[in-house]
Amino acid sequence: MPSSTIGKHVRHAYEHFVQLLKHVKNERWTIDYDARVRNTPMEVDRSQAIQQLEKLQQALVDVRDISLEYPVTLSATIDPKDTIHYPFTSSFGRELWYCCIHAIHHFASIKAICIEAGHVLPEDFGVAPSTLLDRKFGK
Repeated sequence: MPSSTIGKHVRHAYEHFVQLLKHVKNERWTIDYDARVRNTPMEVDRSQAIQQLEKLQQALVDVRDISLEYPVTLSATIDPKDTIHYPFTSSFGRELWYCCIHAIHHFASIKAICIEAGHVLPEDFGVAPSTLLDRKFGK
């Protein structure tokens, strides 16, 4: 995976959760995943990454009482050639689900990097819940 590192994938997934929680329950709770911060110390400093992930873990615990149906707006760029951000009606639960599935997708990339480096990870690491269920129960 050229130019890809475990740290970059961790930071990328982390930043999506940060954007989700950035304006928690504000009158106009708008999520803009395009506003992520890039090239942060957590990409190369393991202790910084652990510290940031622990803060995120606590932030997620702190929002556990928010209804999954709580309305939010997603602001998204559709065309990289224009700067328009389009608003989409969504919910906290849908966006939390997206962040989780998106993180799992990046965990799969992390797993590939680890395998190339000779590290062993659990078989289910980076595998979507639907795939795990299919493996367990079939169709």
